[in-house]
Amino acid sequence: MGKLNLNAGKSILDGTPTSRIGVGGTDLGFLFEGNKGQWVGGLFGDTFNGFPNEGGWRSPVMMRTSNRDFNTAGIKWDNAARGGGKLLNYPMGIKNGDARRRDQGCFSIIPNDAIQLPDGHYMGMGFRVKNWDADASQAMCHTHSNTWFHSTGEHAEVWNFAYDVEKGEGTEKGLGYQWWNEGRDQYFQNATFLMAPNDDNVYVFGTPEGRHFGLAKAGVYLRRCDWRHTWERSKWEFWGYKDGKWQWGRDVWPTKIIEPTMPGSSIGEISAQYLGGKVRLTYMDGTLGAVCRTADAPDAVWSDPVVMIDGITSITNSMYAPSLHPWNTDMANAAFNISSWPHAGDSHLAYGTYTYTANIEPAEPLAPANDELRSVSTQDMNTGDSLNYLSRLLRDAAERLTNP
Repeated sequence: MGKLNLNAGKSILDGTPTSRIGVGGTDLGFLFEGNKGQWVGGLFGDTFNGFPNEGGWRSPVMMRTSNRDFNTAGIKWDNAARGGGKLLNYPMGIKNGDARRRDQGCFSIIPNDAIQLPDGHYMGMGFRVKNWDADASQAMCHTHSNTWFHSTGEHAEVWNFAYDVEKGEGTEKGLGYQWWNEGRDQYFQNATFLMAPNDDNVYVFGTPEGRHFGLAKAGVYLRRCDWRHTWERSKWEFWGYKDGKWQWGRDVWPTKIIEPTMPGSSIGEISAQYLGGKVRLTYMDGTLGAVCRTADAPDAVWSDPVVMIDGITSITNSMYAPSLHPWNTDMANAAFNISSWPHAGDSHLAYGTYTYTANIEPAEPLAPANDELRSVSTQDMNTGDSLNYLSRLLRDAAERLTNP
């Protein structure tokens, strides 16, 4: 277990493996299954001809892979949509612009995830960056919205902004389908899709804009909608604690289901997959590193975080956005994509995505579902309890590395 390859991007040590298909330095690569299981797509963020100071800036970008030996040889990209060009037509480089621009112009659109629905239609989403300024409660960026885009081709070659069914003839006609950074939608600015067997719902896990570390908002939230109505705002239900119990409802205010392990830290970009009969959610958990949590269902009890890459390695290599491969069958040796950008100013060691493998199975069986245990929270722990909890997680991670 460990690092297998630099699969996309550019590195001083490993070159530029995707230059042959039109992609230089890049990041993210959130993985989703395409054409009913014939290939796996990756949605990439800010992409360049080489390193970020070497021109050709565009986002988002999509590539496809089909190699089945990904958990031994790493991911190998076959081709790129639109020859590695920008998937969506919108103006880039606009800082602190008008959120309601009809051309969706912004600093850049950073993709979150994509999913192929049962009818073959692809849905994708990403956040529209307002600026890359941090503040007292968050790092990374501020957003205008989470915007949706779609493709009807079997290989998802051409993408367009999604259409808002319910507001298409109102004051927001022509603005596309966006979850504005306000109200309940503010908790789904960075988000990921999930569908599970024998369930017609599309589930969306979300976090607030940027990498939020304010105690009031930092965490993961959940909503759902029948896949046939995802473009209709009024059809979405939210998962929250109301009237003394956890419940789904269109009038429910979302309650966080997962918090950062250490209060005051952040949850990074999230990615969900249904693997091995369970829901798996991956993200960077502050100084704990890249982690995976497991649940029987999206609204069930979540396991403790299983460390996939430890905090020291993650911080040293400036790692973020772990995304599990959707073809994984062995959870004790699960492959995932993860970004790395070690740099200082315009001096870059790497800007790309790597294939790693790790054991993602929880050390202990999942607890039975009940209202007291549904939300994983450390916010109410005292400092000693929090440190003991973190120490136990780190010991578990060390044992896994020593005895994989």
